[in-house]
Amino acid sequence: MSVRATFAALVLAVVPAAAAALAQQRAAVWTGKELIVFGRAGAVLHERNVAFSYTPASGRWRTLHPPAGPSGEYEGSTHAVWTGKLMLVWGPPSTLLSYAPATDRWSELPASPLDGMPPGLVVWTGKEMIFWGGGCCGGASADGAAYNPATRAWRKLANAPIAGQQALRVPGPAGS
Repeated sequence: MSVRATFAALVLAVVPAAAAALAQQRAAVWTGKELIVFGRAGAVLHERNVAFSYTPASGRWRTLHPPAGPSGEYEGSTHAVWTGKLMLVWGPPSTLLSYAPATDRWSELPASPLDGMPPGLVVWTGKEMIFWGGGCCGGASADGAAYNPATRAWRKLANAPIAGQQALRVPGPAGS
């Protein structure tokens, strides 16, 4: 199915109420068959982990068993990558998770060397998930780390020459 057809199917699908409420702290990956969405939903100060999948072939959403986690209110972005077998998630507060659709199981990842810092950029290299930059409340960091799901190990990366949030900023007209 093409990306355009997949998007059209998503737009036309009836989204579960809890999935529609994922206004913040959400991330999604495409597995080649389904869209997997992880996030937090609920009343202010009582948000909880939620997870859903959408299969364009059937046009149906399914509620996934969400990972355990404390309720509360968290600020910051949530990022995810698809490894070909796992959805790897980094979100607030120090949420580090792995989801295996084949077994419908969530697992916690080991603590990262950047524990507590929301990432600015997250990419999958084919072997590792790389987190770089980020920060909070106007501060930006040049720190980075890489996670290898095969070894379940992190490694610290050299600091970048500019902070991550600065690198993600796209200049406007006349460099503004």
